[in-house]
Amino acid sequence: MREIVSLNVGQAGIQIGHALWSQMISEEEIAKNGVPEKNTSMYDHTAFFSESSSGRFSPRAVFVDGEAQAINQSITGGDLKNLFQPEFAISSYGDASNCFARGKFNVSKRVTGDTILALRRMIEQCESVNQMIVTHGIAGGTGSGLTSTIMFALTDMYAHLDSHSHCVFPSTAGGTTIVAPYNAILSLSDSQYYSLRYVYQNENILENINPVLQAQGISGTFAHINHAISVVNSTISSPRRFASSSSSLDCLETVLVPFPDVNFVMCSFVPFVHSTFKSVESEKALVALAFREVTEMCAFNPTEGKYLSAFLIFRGFCKYHDQHFYGEYAEEFASWNPKGFNFAISNNSLEHRREYNYFKNPNKGLLKISNHSHVIENTCAVLLEKYNRLYDRRAYVSWFITEGMEEGEFSEARETMENLLGFIKEKSAGIPRGE
Repeated sequence: MREIVSLNVGQAGIQIGHALWSQMISEEEIAKNGVPEKNTSMYDHTAFFSESSSGRFSPRAVFVDGEAQAINQSITGGDLKNLFQPEFAISSYGDASNCFARGKFNVSKRVTGDTILALRRMIEQCESVNQMIVTHGIAGGTGSGLTSTIMFALTDMYAHLDSHSHCVFPSTAGGTTIVAPYNAILSLSDSQYYSLRYVYQNENILENINPVLQAQGISGTFAHINHAISVVNSTISSPRRFASSSSSLDCLETVLVPFPDVNFVMCSFVPFVHSTFKSVESEKALVALAFREVTEMCAFNPTEGKYLSAFLIFRGFCKYHDQHFYGEYAEEFASWNPKGFNFAISNNSLEHRREYNYFKNPNKGLLKISNHSHVIENTCAVLLEKYNRLYDRRAYVSWFITEGMEEGEFSEARETMENLLGFIKEKSAGIPRGE
């Protein structure tokens, strides 16, 4: 038995967490009070859920925020209030005011101790926990700063624990938080806590699903975006959760992360189409769709940079042979790694939640997770450029210093990201290090 623990930080993390667990119980046929709806021997509930002596299942998840509003709306007071354990929903009396330093040094004082205690209790109840999924945004202060403090403490206590970050990045076009570039770069410079960082951007996800929403006369909301992210998460975990799955994801990180610091990956799930559309029955057609720019969940230009690696997770009764992949897509990969991919198959098809029945429940689906140089070269470089424009003028720096940061940390974060950008350009071009 290999259990997974989930940590959801800040408003974005909590709302995405709510969407994910809604999707999970729908797929695994668990009622909103945690009671299985039928004989569910085909599912391995214990991968993500803890089972009580009465046979009730509750998510193995901790939710934490600086203030209680998001937790009250989505966790302790939402439609899943009888599913979650309230002692694992932690909040305080003040938010981070969109400031990384406030989240890291001040909000953390009030909630980190309780959070670590809750996670420790959860981990000690597991037989063999081997992974933590961290869901958060990095545009605001809580998801960036508080997450950094919690992960520092956890890494010290559980050095063996494999941590994956599902992270909502600020928009490259601009955002509502003027200091988002500070928060994001300061958070990203702490990437040593994670073995994988999944990159999401709201505007790209919305662009992907908007044709379906427009056909229904619906305006896209964060709920639709969070549902799309929950589909990615549920697909990644599906080989573990369904007994009929014929594949393992044990080699996921080995394939996707050729260098420890180059661990930013992007996701594409296909098909995300209207329920009236014809199903895509060809695995080859699914792969072609997944390699289209418009299906990616973050800013991406396929004409710039190279794929370093990719992992394909098929959902449904698919048959796929890797030799079909090499000829058509080898040129998309860095010259030193033309076969840098692998695949897995989960025989359980995707079924969207009932409230999203206007999305097609495909007989066959595909999640492409890829490590592409342009994710860092573009997404992170744009953030760093905005960061530099602010920091060169020392704009808003005083607010961060007032909360406990030292100005030298700004320079260190910038240097860390500049080194990473230089390294990824070198590797995507296939230039041997030192030449």
